[in-house]
Amino acid sequence: MAFFYKKMRQEIHQTNEVFTPSKPAKKTFIERETVREKLVRALMTPGKQIVVFGHSGVGKSTLLQNKLLQTYEHHITTRCMRGMKFDQIIFDAFSQLDSYYISEKTQKNEIGFKISVEPPKLFTDIKSQFEIHRKSEGQNKLTPIIPPQLTPPTLGKLIGESNACWVIEDFHKIEDGEKHYLSQLMKVFMDLSDDYPSLKIIAIGATNTARQVIDYDPEMKHRVSEIHVPLMTAEEIKSIVVKGEALLNIGFPELFKNLIVQHSAGMASVAHTLCLNICYSANVLETAPSSIKITKKNWDEALLSYIEESSDNIQSSFEKALNQKRKSKFHHEKIIIQALCDFKNGEAGRLDLLQKIQREFPEYPNTGFKQRLEKLSLPEKGRILKFNENSGTFSFYDPIYHAYALAHRRAIFESKENSSISPEVTAFLEALEELLSKNKPAEVE
Repeated sequence: MAFFYKKMRQEIHQTNEVFTPSKPAKKTFIERETVREKLVRALMTPGKQIVVFGHSGVGKSTLLQNKLLQTYEHHITTRCMRGMKFDQIIFDAFSQLDSYYISEKTQKNEIGFKISVEPPKLFTDIKSQFEIHRKSEGQNKLTPIIPPQLTPPTLGKLIGESNACWVIEDFHKIEDGEKHYLSQLMKVFMDLSDDYPSLKIIAIGATNTARQVIDYDPEMKHRVSEIHVPLMTAEEIKSIVVKGEALLNIGFPELFKNLIVQHSAGMASVAHTLCLNICYSANVLETAPSSIKITKKNWDEALLSYIEESSDNIQSSFEKALNQKRKSKFHHEKIIIQALCDFKNGEAGRLDLLQKIQREFPEYPNTGFKQRLEKLSLPEKGRILKFNENSGTFSFYDPIYHAYALAHRRAIFESKENSSISPEVTAFLEALEELLSKNKPAEVE
């Protein structure tokens, strides 16, 4: 009878709220001790501005969102896009403040008086002025987008009075010429910290260094906390799966957990995608009333779905990587990718990779090799590779890239018309099966 009532009280969770590849995870949030302490200290330090950086998909936003919920009542988030100007970012923050100022609020105190709470006069003045400018623009008059009164110090005061912090996501997308403005704004926010201790800017960027996110002055070095979010460990990725299966009452066989770990390559977003696809294949849309065991059929369908969703991006990435702006004696990108294919799991140290290349091409130069590897880790070169800081090795950014290179090696490296290559799903699966049979995933304790 007790078991019956326990089942009746079982909480129901929606699958797309447990595995969330496109938004920060809450129910399957994994604490990351090495990053958490540094982030919490920076959030608690008055005036300290923050830059959070790391590869796309490693869980930067998830980590930050969960910590902000514990630290702030609310926060403002600006999401940057390529081509945005800094004044547009300023106004985006200002426009979001509207929801934190109540036009009028009355309440009774103990002796019967009513108290009226209104937004700061400066806020209402700027807002009304902005509305005038917007109407003027509709009449094709040349007027500034941002009202003159909305200066950086004013914005800082308004955010400070609302007891919020300002999160700027994907600031690395802003043009380099605009990045120094954020540095100046951070300095203004630091100066205001005496009056507003919790006021701070948190800039997030999918890059290798904080310097690629913003361009700040040397004197800011000790006033900005640079927080690197590394790739997740195998144990952390596996913890996502374990939490999810408990919430949804499903069972992942150990083999499939390890395959998810292997395929995710340290990226939480990939793990969430694969798990969500597996659940959809098993028709698990919410917590199951009785335990469901995941099968090989579910894994195969999930992987196939992931490949089909990714195929266009994969081909585009390889085209960017193999594109030569100028001809040289060696097609470096082709040679590097081809050589890396032959290493176990598509992973090798820089010197090992160079030695392998030089055995086949004795005249291949040493100079510039590190820079060429690093370029293949950048978006403009398709981000084919990634650097693993723990092991000091380079590997394919996603195991699917390794499979793609293996499955299409002849076409990729011998065809003169790379643009005509179209990926075949069967070739992907054959290559992946070959990789997994040669490199069986180790059990994760």
